[in-house]
Amino acid sequence: MATLTQAETTQHVVLLLDREEYAVPINSVREIVRWREPRPLPGQPPHVQGAVDLRGEVVMVIDLRERLGSAGAAGAQQDIVVIDLPGREPVGLTVDGVSEVLQAGEGEVRPAPTGVGCGEHVNGVLVLDQRLVVLLDLDRLLDSAY
Repeated sequence: MATLTQAETTQHVVLLLDREEYAVPINSVREIVRWREPRPLPGQPPHVQGAVDLRGEVVMVIDLRERLGSAGAAGAQQDIVVIDLPGREPVGLTVDGVSEVLQAGEGEVRPAPTGVGCGEHVNGVLVLDQRLVVLLDLDRLLDSAY
């Protein structure tokens, strides 16, 4: 992870899974769409919910809760966050909601803790007052997703 100079900040979109907060870089989020039921596709792992049609483009949808191995049931209302990374097909992540866009400065981004089960998908932690927001590493999260 690159170190920021004092004048630099990064922006992250905060994703909600139950009471947990995860963040992804704002420049990787193409759009946020209201929940629509994905069409299941045969032979996919359990965390792949299927595909949806977004204005003529078929996008695979991954249940982020299942992918991270998080406990708890999905919220009554969900969103699909469409992630668009260079060199990859767009993919949707099912989340309970999106709460805000955060700006993080140099002292607010900390390295990911070691020895944690989901550490392979974690790029760091945003420390904001009494709040910890987990930064997801989208490349690693999606590399072995399907």
